[in-house]
Amino acid sequence: MTQRDELNKLKFRGNVAKLRPENWTGRRNDFSEKQFSPTKFDMVDTQKLAQSFTPGSQGALQQMFRAAGARAPTVIWSPSLADLDHPILRRFHERAVALPKTAGGIAWDDFSMPWFEGLEDWMMVLEYVETEDTFRYRRYGAGIADAYGKDMTGRRIDDFGGHISQFFSVIYQAVKIRKEWVFTEHEPPRKVLVNSWMRLIVPLMDGAEVRGFVVVNAPENAFRAGLEVISDPVFLLDEDLNVLFANRTAQRVFPQSASTGQERSLFAMTGITLRPKQGPIEMASTRSILDDVHISIDKAIAEQFQVALSATFFHNRAFYVLQVRALPAF
Repeated sequence: MTQRDELNKLKFRGNVAKLRPENWTGRRNDFSEKQFSPTKFDMVDTQKLAQSFTPGSQGALQQMFRAAGARAPTVIWSPSLADLDHPILRRFHERAVALPKTAGGIAWDDFSMPWFEGLEDWMMVLEYVETEDTFRYRRYGAGIADAYGKDMTGRRIDDFGGHISQFFSVIYQAVKIRKEWVFTEHEPPRKVLVNSWMRLIVPLMDGAEVRGFVVVNAPENAFRAGLEVISDPVFLLDEDLNVLFANRTAQRVFPQSASTGQERSLFAMTGITLRPKQGPIEMASTRSILDDVHISIDKAIAEQFQVALSATFFHNRAFYVLQVRALPAF
């Protein structure tokens, strides 16, 4: 190995070290190696909880999140612009308040997506399905789908499952009853690589009744932002080597990694096969970095990649971090 190769390898390992949480700056959650085992929450009647959902009366909601190992959500009714500290939410609020108001919301017929140009990736539209007493996504923004890992267009809010479905049901039922705008911030399940979701929910009115909602949903995440600035392809993997996140460079080099479909294995998306000898918890605890060279074959074309595998903790769960760099053709 030449001196130049040695220098490139040291630089590559230095970039990998920057991915560790302790080297980031900005707002984020505290990290811990403790693995939570959420207890099952006894589900309450959604309608009753929604009807009692008033400021200062959110004990059951807080209990629901704590039982799942997550912090209690923030809920602000009739928020002002000062309550919204995310630029996406503020832009949405400014445009939404300019539309004609009716019965506490926006008239269904007055709502138009072109009015919110530039915010489409972070917007959702839901419609109330009276025969099923639930809400269905007519629109699910591409940015939200990318962060969540699945496009929920055409799906119902109870398709999320667990305490998140219960939370969404309670919030939307409460807005339907109160006919009032609401801001919420909640911590998603640990498999979703977002610190928190901040949303502003506005009822869409059909006369005096709520027909649906227009929602802007913005992620708060220094973690994803830190991975995006890396110039090499970077993947976040679970213990089974399924891709949970791929930065923009990875999506460009390996187009299949941009998919939000069901097949999320690293091999299916990149052709790279990994066989780590340690799990992500062990690697993160020992701060190990594994350097190797792998060959990826796609449509009979072989490419050689230098890979660096490390691990980190996020949402009290360990993940592999894979950084990839293409090597000259051999």
